[in-house]
Amino acid sequence: ANLATVTLTPEAEKRLGIQVAETKMAPVRRVRMFGGEVVVPPGRAVTVFAPTSGTLMPPSTESGRIPGAGSKVQSGEPILDFLPFLSPERSVLTPSERVQLAEARVSLSSAKIDAEARFDAAKVELDAAKIEHDRAQQMLRDKVGSERAADEAKARLDLAQRAYDAARIQKQTLDQTTLDADAGTLSPIPMTSPASGILTNLYGAAGQTVPAGAPLFEVVNQDTVWLRVSVYAGDLARIATGEPAQLTGLVAADAVHPRSAAPVTGPPGADPASATVDLYYALDNTDNTLRNGQRTGVMLPLLSEQESLVVPWASVLHDFNGGAWVYEKAGERMYRRTRIEVRHVVDDLAVLAAGPAPGALVVTDGAAELFG
Repeated sequence: ANLATVTLTPEAEKRLGIQVAETKMAPVRRVRMFGGEVVVPPGRAVTVFAPTSGTLMPPSTESGRIPGAGSKVQSGEPILDFLPFLSPERSVLTPSERVQLAEARVSLSSAKIDAEARFDAAKVELDAAKIEHDRAQQMLRDKVGSERAADEAKARLDLAQRAYDAARIQKQTLDQTTLDADAGTLSPIPMTSPASGILTNLYGAAGQTVPAGAPLFEVVNQDTVWLRVSVYAGDLARIATGEPAQLTGLVAADAVHPRSAAPVTGPPGADPASATVDLYYALDNTDNTLRNGQRTGVMLPLLSEQESLVVPWASVLHDFNGGAWVYEKAGERMYRRTRIEVRHVVDDLAVLAAGPAPGALVVTDGAAELFG
């Protein structure tokens, strides 16, 4: 009956550095891993279009070269120069050039009207988002609103602000375009980056002619990215969607330094083929370690939180048959090996389905030496 009990001398207990911890009943929040995809938030990708028909030229900078795709650019940095078809050295327009000038004027006027309309709509949406955000913050301070509602209002305000900035920059770019109808000339237009970010796409090269409205380049700001997590619709009710998620690797063993991602309101999406719905989480990416389309693991918290018997994971030992044990303090310098059944592990705690009674002392430091 005493084969599973170890009695130590005071010297042996001191040499082994025995440390004990108390078993207890505690609420434990479970998490579950899902696959996630890094996506660029709406309003963070801005595409610059040709205001009229013309020719692409290198920018008037010291390097005189068009930045390559993947380059980091700053807001207002010249990317390329745009030279319209009308040659500036001619003072008299031919009939065909007059037709081109009229078409360019119509295209430019239409682009300015569209840009003005988008700018006005973005301003109205921004004002409404500010009012909604202020109302949500006031309700939260008065303790009649929820933090989730305040977070959603903040997310909508951020999206509206980005859309407003993009519309304002596009409007300013078109407003700088002027036609000289008398001489039939158009000065080269410097096409600058509308925002700071990464030049992800470059749709033309120096010397290439493009029609009006053709895309020239795209700039994406990835300082903040979203994680799109596809969750089985049957599991959605078990997930605490209003709490932060943890970004990990594609397997649980990669979760060495998890990063927290806050829940945001994104476009409602679902996949009927896989019976999944999409959840979105915002994550800081100022170090640019995550890329658009990258697959990763995401740990989502579950709603089930109940009192469970827990012991430190460091106190759990396994024999060669896979059985789980702990050493329970049975008296002065006496330690008894006790069988346990581990249900799951959360952080540094082992949740037990069976084990010592709450309040029992189990060995943490020195358990492996006792087992030997």
